[in-house]
Amino acid sequence: MENKRKLITYVVIVLAIILFSSLFFTKVLKKSVVSISKDTEESSYQNWKTYSNSRFSFSVKYPSYWPAKDEATNGDGKALYKDNFGNEILAYASNVPTNFLKRDNLLDHGNVDLNDGREATYLKYKENNGKMVYIMFFNQNNLQEGKQYVLYAKANERFFKENEEILKTVSKSFIVD
Repeated sequence: MENKRKLITYVVIVLAIILFSSLFFTKVLKKSVVSISKDTEESSYQNWKTYSNSRFSFSVKYPSYWPAKDEATNGDGKALYKDNFGNEILAYASNVPTNFLKRDNLLDHGNVDLNDGREATYLKYKENNGKMVYIMFFNQNNLQEGKQYVLYAKANERFFKENEEILKTVSKSFIVD
């Protein structure tokens, strides 16, 4: 009887710990995810930062409150947003374009007009791990074949849904000098 009482007590304690841990981490996650869609009007970029890349001569605007990282050591781009939950938004260029269009899990794709009048392609797909991916890419012109400019966002589904419009606003601000 004593062993049965100890076992029941142990099970209750373990369940209580699991319940309180779950509630605690849910609150922590809700507080620590930075919403990137704060009071931003699509027509203005007030209080935004501009990342300029000298290696590939491009720039892109992004909200100043994003947790950005330093430029990559090879100079191809920068993480404009990166958090501890695996959400990231990258702006970069490459000499070796990747064929993004070959996706089995493509949810949406099309063209988007950039603010400077150029047209770019965008894709949206969901990876097997549940992460949503948004990619906007373009080649500047025929003289620069082989250089591709990319805005790449990979985020959990909730983050993505809450911030999809601002991703489009950031992608439209991409300028090649």
